Amino acid sequence: MLPIHTEDRDDPDTEPLDRNTTVCSRSYWIFSQHGGMLTVGPPTCTWVKKGEVIATVRNMFGDIVTKYKAPEDGIVVGKSVNPICSTGDRILHLGVCDDTFGKKVNDGH
Repeated sequence: MLPIHTEDRDDPDTEPLDRNTTVCSRSYWIFSQHGGMLTVGPPTCTWVKKGEVIATVRNMFGDIVTKYKAPEDGIVVGKSVNPICSTGDRILHLGVCDDTFGKKVNDGH
């Protein structure tokens, strides 16, 4: 474990916030509607724009079954790395950064 230097911080009991940290006001998973061979494009911690293709599902012959597009601007929090996809599998976890934070979020947790 690395030593923590507390002399440079106001409150030694809390970890410093990295300057490159992105705080999302909400996030959600995008789920597949079709099964097949999945390719998810954007890497984690990258921004995507609304309408940008984020994943494709192909059949066993290599034909594109469907393309998934980002429903809104956001940051990729997580993604599926399993190339085999069933209907209802998680594809991409999208974090959204709004101007305000809701007092209560019903996100299933």
